[in-house]
Amino acid sequence: AVFDEMGNTALQYPSTDGYLPLREKLAKRMFDKQQIKTDAEHILMTAGSQMGLDFSGRVFLNEGDVVLLEAPSYLGAINAFKANQPKFVAIPTDDEGMLIDELKKAIEENDNIKFCYVIPDFQNPTGKVWSLERRKQFMEVMTDAEIPVVEDNPYGELRFEGTPQPSLKTMDPKGLVIYLGTMSKILAPGQRLGWVCAEDEILEKYNIMEQASALQASTISQMEVNAFMDMYDIS
Repeated sequence: AVFDEMGNTALQYPSTDGYLPLREKLAKRMFDKQQIKTDAEHILMTAGSQMGLDFSGRVFLNEGDVVLLEAPSYLGAINAFKANQPKFVAIPTDDEGMLIDELKKAIEENDNIKFCYVIPDFQNPTGKVWSLERRKQFMEVMTDAEIPVVEDNPYGELRFEGTPQPSLKTMDPKGLVIYLGTMSKILAPGQRLGWVCAEDEILEKYNIMEQASALQASTISQMEVNAFMDMYDIS
């Protein structure tokens, strides 16, 4: 369908931001599924959310800077950040999420904290889902300390029971949360499509990283996913 209707466009470069109709659909989906109020201008398409993790390290980290994360955390993210030679400070967790007293202690004891990386929904590797109260407490601490948060959400829609919890980005009065989404878990890993949702100043830097790294995510894949969302229900 993409080749029949827009073949010439599908074989060309789009803007680094990504294919606008798809970004508009993703903005709507983020509101419908997670109550995140955003728009296409605040979304950057990437070649999977792993690219978003890599860019997070490149944008924020110099050698010796501190990354806060859950104990344990996603190995792929650790490896992506490790290229920038940061110091990792792991925060203990319980069944409700990151322990807030331990988080506060880590902030007091460490300088040059550049961001906190978390997976609040079906955390990898533990599978834990943060409680609503723990999310609120976490964001209060991050907001007060003005520490950016990389919220990785590859699994949030893969729920079979219970009530979805709101994204950390819905509790973000200062625009500190960088949200990473992906089509890998809800459509197809081989499409290699993810996205970054962030405020203007931060997203501009991710855009510069993508221009230097890959120019853009695949035009054809973006248009195929957009067409699929027009034709079928992936909810």
